[in-house]
Amino acid sequence: MGVIQILPCHSEKFSYFIRLMKEVINISNEKLIAYIDGSYYNCKGGWSCVSFHNYGLFPKIEIFGSCQSFDSGQMEVLACIKAIANMPRLYGLSSIPCPIEFRTDYYFLVNFINGYNHGVSFKKLLRFSPRNLNAEFMELYKLLQVSKHKIKAKKVNSKDSWLNKVDKHAKYALHALSEDNSFVFCIKGDGSLEKIPDAHKNMPLEPRYSSKQHNKVKWIKPFMLEELVHIPTELIQITEDIHLHAKRIDFRGGLKRYKHKGHIDIPIVVRPLPNGTYSLVVGISRLCIAKLLGFKEIPAFISDMTHKEFMQKYGEDSYLIAQKIT
Repeated sequence: MGVIQILPCHSEKFSYFIRLMKEVINISNEKLIAYIDGSYYNCKGGWSCVSFHNYGLFPKIEIFGSCQSFDSGQMEVLACIKAIANMPRLYGLSSIPCPIEFRTDYYFLVNFINGYNHGVSFKKLLRFSPRNLNAEFMELYKLLQVSKHKIKAKKVNSKDSWLNKVDKHAKYALHALSEDNSFVFCIKGDGSLEKIPDAHKNMPLEPRYSSKQHNKVKWIKPFMLEELVHIPTELIQITEDIHLHAKRIDFRGGLKRYKHKGHIDIPIVVRPLPNGTYSLVVGISRLCIAKLLGFKEIPAFISDMTHKEFMQKYGEDSYLIAQKIT
């Protein structure tokens, strides 16, 4: 049985073949890599995206912006939406297909994009996504459908240096920029900063609340047909005797939870007063937490009932209600 021995070859043809194979491999693996992140605090969000070509064919571009928000997860998805809408235009790739790989530490976003690539239906994709982000994931789904680029997603560790960079930019956008989301800011390869119109239409970013939380409170269901409003905390007064004579208010860990959330997610009930302010009916603990944490607004239902009338109608003590929902 013969033995085939491969000897080193230094011919020009072999060298040309090797170079050609490298070029083919490079072309097949080329892509835009985009790190995205969102940041959230007190009904405002910031987002950021840093993108570059894995073989250096395009310069690095950074975009970031700010808008009203209600959740940190919303800002993670919104960062991806803004990047898909604006990044190809900035690279001049609006009509030229180019693979894009988004890198993030947001598990739900990675699963959604990769699930879409595997042909999973939108209805099934939503089963594994937060319910209060259905509108954002629907918008992302529409963009994935019309995009000419093959979009993938990869989960990265939160200690990734590039992810830390976009996180800093998202926090800068959160604290330093206005809430006007009709523009995005772009840092180009030469370091110049440019304010450009946002290619993505503004989404309705009003707060939404979890039905799971609402179902814990019996009195909320009859109020769900009423309009949920956001009232400045400075306009809400405590006038009911049961609140004024309270010996203690039990937060039950609510301070830490709401500080992390950045907003109150369960409404209170108030009664309008003749002077244009409001009297608290129920929700003393959440109102106190909102004031202690410096939240400017709090979600509320408006009713003409006093606390006594409210208690008679719904048959629950206000302190018991407060303990259930803080």
